Amino acid sequence: MASMMDVISRGQAIQAAVIRKAPATEIDGMRSEAHAVLDAYLDHMTAAAVHVRQIVEP
Repeated sequence: MASMMDVISRGQAIQAAVIRKAPATEIDGMRSEAHAVLDAYLDHMTAAAVHVRQIVEP
């Protein structure tokens, strides 16, 4: 849950940067960081699902 809140927060920060006309390089960096957080979240969820499957399989 905290990871998704972090992604949402980063999205809002990107919106604020666009509104204040931040340089594209700054916005691109922020987007890269948000993608990294989302990728880590998805990796974590995938690993958790693998463990659950191993527990419930006969």
